[in-house]
Formats: sequence, C-alpha cells, structure tokens
Amino acid sequence: MSAGKYEAIQKIIKECRFKTMKQIHPNKKNILEGTMLTIDPGSTNMGYALYQGGKLVTSGTFSVKSPFIQTRLKMLASRLRRLPSVDLLVTEYIHHPNAKTVPDDYTKLLKSIGCIMSNTEWKYCLEIAPVLWQDVIGSEFTKGTDEEDAIWIGEAVIRLADGKANT
Repeated sequence: MSAGKYEAIQKIIKECRFKTMKQIHPNKKNILEGTMLTIDPGSTNMGYALYQGGKLVTSGTFSVKSPFIQTRLKMLASRLRRLPSVDLLVTEYIHHPNAKTVPDDYTKLLKSIGCIMSNTEWKYCLEIAPVLWQDVIGSEFTKGTDEEDAIWIGEAVIRLADGKANT
C-alpha cells in the first residue's frame, strides 16, 4: 500500500473514531452494563450478537431467500421483531464514496439497515463504520461469517467504551 493511501485510510479511521466516540460516550453504561444488540447488516444474510453487561449471550444469522428485495425485507422484519428489546442497537455505518454511481447492492444494504432500525425495539442506536471496528479489533480480525462480524462489532464497541481499543 502506498504511503498516500495509508495516510488517507488513517485519516478516515480518525474521523470515524471521533464521530463514533461522540455516540459511545453517552451510551457507555448501556454498552458495559445494559443489553446491546449488534448487527452485521445484509439483504440476504444478517449476523447478530446479543450482549448483556458487556458479555456475549447469544448470536446467530438470519438468512432470507427470495429473488425480490421487498420480500426479503418483509421476512427480515418478521425475524427482527422476535428479538428482545435492548438498551442499545449497534449496526454498521455504511458510506459509499461515490454517491452518483451507487450500485444496486449498496441500495439493498441501506434498505436492510432501515429495516433493522425500524423493526427492533431499542432505546438508543449507534452506528460504527466497518473501517473503524476492524481497526479496533486489529490483527485479531479475520473475515468470517456475518455472525462472526456481528460479534466483532460488539467486541469493538465494548473496547471503545471501556478504553481498551487499539490506537
């Protein structure tokens, strides 16, 4: 990786960390003592992890199969409504660098996030950029399943809240 590209990525991570910490600070008690649901969003497969008091309680994957996004979202909404009410919902913040040429998959992912936020019971909601949570996890992170990513998202938020994040 070129030095210029590395510096650009580090700048993005720094900006994401600043924005995320503004959300984490007022939710520290919810993260470390309350109930937190973390979700790795998707329009076909979605990983989730449920934490209580900063400890993983359960995790899994919702898979919805249909050629139509509207049907998949309806199926996803039904499954999300079965999850318990939580103090904090955490999902990925998805940013597309070139909004003029947004691919269909990106649009479906944004619809999925909207479905997640509107079909789960939560008191507070926090979004974390993939580039940040992967940086916080550091060398421990390896791309795995959607369920594993949801667990990593939760671990990163906990590390940020308790001050044990990689810097």
